[in-house]
Amino acid sequence: MKPALCGPEEVDELIDFIASTWGPNHALARSRALLTWQFDGARLKGARPSDLAVLLLRDEARRIVAMQGLIGARVMRSEESFDGAWLCNLMAAEGARAAGAGMTMLKAVTDLGLDVLMTAGINPALYRVYPAMGFMVRPEMDRWAWLSRSRANSPIISAFVGADDRERPARPADYSEDIDGPFGEPWDRLWSTRPSDYFGIHRDTGYLNWRYRNHPIFDYRALVVREGEKWRGLAIYRMEDILPEGGSALRVVELHGDERAMVSLLRVFAQKVEDEGHLLVDFVGDRPGAEIFARAGWRRATSDHHPPPNLFQPLAPAYRPLNSAYKTLTTRLPKSAFADFTAVRADSDQDRPNAIG
Repeated sequence: MKPALCGPEEVDELIDFIASTWGPNHALARSRALLTWQFDGARLKGARPSDLAVLLLRDEARRIVAMQGLIGARVMRSEESFDGAWLCNLMAAEGARAAGAGMTMLKAVTDLGLDVLMTAGINPALYRVYPAMGFMVRPEMDRWAWLSRSRANSPIISAFVGADDRERPARPADYSEDIDGPFGEPWDRLWSTRPSDYFGIHRDTGYLNWRYRNHPIFDYRALVVREGEKWRGLAIYRMEDILPEGGSALRVVELHGDERAMVSLLRVFAQKVEDEGHLLVDFVGDRPGAEIFARAGWRRATSDHHPPPNLFQPLAPAYRPLNSAYKTLTTRLPKSAFADFTAVRADSDQDRPNAIG
């Protein structure tokens, strides 16, 4: 049968499929709120608001045998807009997998009328599939980190804290301010100052409020650097426990503003690590550039820079690079343009709860 979007009457069956295929502790099986938030049909072009943005494949007996999740996203290149989606949670029952259900689902998303398809955290089993389907694969998003000096002997980070780290204590942080409530006009004014050649997800107030303020599980927090009523910089982050070993990390998921403001915010996070007893703070994304992080004393934490682990629930034994892939479905956007695409870990489903309860 042809894959079709999940209707509201199919959600319970989808949850049962996720539980039986990926296990009952999978976050999307345990939290209906997370499932319906992540795959909000109102965010995907061509879907009804009541739909889940999940393609379902059924067998002849009408049983769900495969799913492909889609996180709708508006993509901006300079001032031009494109309808896109992040592909995630491709899952097939064992028999359907052997019959090529995964390829069926990947081909079906190209028929949805979208301009751009994106994915992050590619399953090793699909490493060869995405290039064969015309995706540009980028092997690793940038990662930057500040490792605690005061807790440098912790077994989790001790092997990664070098002499150069120890010689660079946290500098006194500039003034910043916590903000509560929904994002609004001050953010839109700051967002309007983005580089004229920006190519990435359109991060207007609607996007930030959906992605961070309305998240059903995570408690994201925001810091701003302001000049009067004008925001000069914004950072969004959350705290994550390191399980089962103990300890915690700060995960910065958004960083924007002028150069001075972003450096100030990064210094605030370094100071928070030392003052609040976290083991590290990190940021994963393709911008801002290296100079901003270097000025704040952070260091690159990618494959060729002796990085500490980046998965904390449960704690992974080693760093795992976050890859990504992009495909254009419109003549308005050449494939080569994706060499300059800006993405952060939270754009897709990579900043997520792994299990609940």
